[in-house]
Amino acid sequence: MDQKRFMAFIVLSMAILIGWQQFIVPRIIGKQKPKADQAQAVKDGEKQPPDDGQPDDGKHDAEKKDVAIGPAPGDQAEKPEAEAEPAAEPRPRKRDVPQFPEKTVLLGSDDFKSGFRELVALTTHGAAVSEIQLNDPRYLTLEKRHHEPLKIIGKELAGPATLEMSVPQVGEDLNHLNWALVEVLPAEGPHTTAVFKLTLDDLEITKRYELSKVDVKVPNPEAQAYALKLDLTFRNLGNKERTFEYVLQGPTGLPLENVENTQKYRDIVAGFVKAGGSIDNQTMPAKSIADGKGEEWKNPMRYIGVDVQFFAALLVLPDDQVQTPYTKSAKQQLIGQNQKERSDITVEIRSVDLTLAKAKAADDADQVTHTYHLFAGPKRDDVLPAGAEQVIDFGSFFGLFKVSWISRRLLDVLNFIHRLTGSWGLAVICLTIVVRSAMFPISIKQARSAAKMQAIQPELAALKEKYGNDKEKMARAQMELFRKHNHNPFTGCLPLFLQLPIFMGLYSALNHAVDLRLAGFLWIDNLAAPDALFRMPFNIPFLGNDFNLLPIITIALFVAQQKMFMPPPANDEQAMQQKIMNYMMIFMGVMFYKVPAGLCVYFIASSLWGMGERKLLPKAKPGTPPTAVAVGPSGGGRPPRGGSAFGDKPKPETGGGLWAMLLKAAEKDTAARRAGDNRK
Repeated sequence: MDQKRFMAFIVLSMAILIGWQQFIVPRIIGKQKPKADQAQAVKDGEKQPPDDGQPDDGKHDAEKKDVAIGPAPGDQAEKPEAEAEPAAEPRPRKRDVPQFPEKTVLLGSDDFKSGFRELVALTTHGAAVSEIQLNDPRYLTLEKRHHEPLKIIGKELAGPATLEMSVPQVGEDLNHLNWALVEVLPAEGPHTTAVFKLTLDDLEITKRYELSKVDVKVPNPEAQAYALKLDLTFRNLGNKERTFEYVLQGPTGLPLENVENTQKYRDIVAGFVKAGGSIDNQTMPAKSIADGKGEEWKNPMRYIGVDVQFFAALLVLPDDQVQTPYTKSAKQQLIGQNQKERSDITVEIRSVDLTLAKAKAADDADQVTHTYHLFAGPKRDDVLPAGAEQVIDFGSFFGLFKVSWISRRLLDVLNFIHRLTGSWGLAVICLTIVVRSAMFPISIKQARSAAKMQAIQPELAALKEKYGNDKEKMARAQMELFRKHNHNPFTGCLPLFLQLPIFMGLYSALNHAVDLRLAGFLWIDNLAAPDALFRMPFNIPFLGNDFNLLPIITIALFVAQQKMFMPPPANDEQAMQQKIMNYMMIFMGVMFYKVPAGLCVYFIASSLWGMGERKLLPKAKPGTPPTAVAVGPSGGGRPPRGGSAFGDKPKPETGGGLWAMLLKAAEKDTAARRAGDNRK
């Protein structure tokens, strides 16, 4: 019976789904189609003449509900003469709202050789940015079948548009009005400048957009080519002073790439200016905004916007925001549905109160201009706006200090090697070799310390068996054992702490290297994503459908390296610990399965180098097996004459060094305890 109900449920669900797709969806799309057709009809903005700044002559007013005057014919039924009412007073006329056609104008070019780096589409609908497309051939979409230029800013069907604005005191929604396109320069494309204008309630608002080419005369030639300049001018046309504020929409539509494997989702990033001029970078993840945990930021800011792993869209303000701030506050926004960490987000900023003198006042007191730059491009130091370097978050060394300086220097070396080899995969391998070579003396010292510890492991096990739970005697005997073999256990830890910041910096550098995106190597077509050797016909929970070979090789090398460095178990407890470590490797394999291929190449090269280092170590001399420590009745030990298992000669006692001080302190403590026992 349950099976029949289940089958009926499946059939009914499929029928509802098919009916919805066949009958309901076409009607919804049909209602939205005229608006799309209207936008398509004006897509070629450069072929349409600019407006003269004057409203239309009214021939389209019948189609505009905002400006309808009086009742439409037939709205009022005829009444008998006896019931005829006296002529009513004319209905109040709505405030005249200027009407302009919807147009699109393009700034820049989609040709990389033109000197531009962006193709910007501006629309008269809200005088906003409808789309920004990058033309650098390195920055394409991730679709394997057909790579297209990457659209880094775009507008959703029902979402806000980038740089649209409103003035609450005007009373009209400026985002839904078509502005006048009064100027486009140069007259023949590619255009660099577009000017929009709108006048409401004796307030004239002008938005002037300007896009620049690459300038080879400045230190970072491409930086300004990724920055769209906006001059926002307000002019009072009334005969009295007025005060108002504006709300400016931040960047929208930044794409979230490689959603299944990405290590970073969308964040709101902001650089707040401190009193001394330094910048404090803060982030707000998409999940917090989707959960309603957003904040209203009120500090002076240098930049604010949205970023993902390799790209950012930032609204950049002038330097003097502490003395003459533009903004009063900034607030995060959720666009569309709540998709938790995958949600689309943006930000809007509210200006400080602006006061304008009456029209034609002296010293241009009747107008004010605010200048912004919209950066939309890759997260690279040579193109990011000045002061926005912290947008590239390289992380820190356990919260003690940032590794950004190390990561940036390693990225410089990586780029240099790539210029020599022409392959990013080989550049990653060579960079790993360079770093491991520089750390070779420290690594060898650490490996020798580990090997010596492995050699004396049987003696340590014998001491544990001899003294059991007597920790005091065990500690003294262990220190004597270390002294006999000239082994300082701290020497194995110090090299590790010296190497960790370097390796963390290298890991972070490769994780943020935008040049690895879509870089090929062997069978890999994107070093910034898992290698995806082939697509499996089934889905594995937590792992997906792609078969990634490099993480499997990485974990196999980790296991081999662990067996090479780990001493054989001396008791059941150590054997159990090693089994747990082997199980942990399986867990690490799951965690590493979606690691980008570039990082896997680094781990593989580093593991092979470490195994090679271990092979270079001198082995213990034959005939000199580790000897036991002579332990007296009180637990004190005396090193035998001769050398250690590595042929080391006993070093003369010196008064310096932390280890020697610890040994002397232990000896004094032992002597004091013996004296106390004798008195008793």
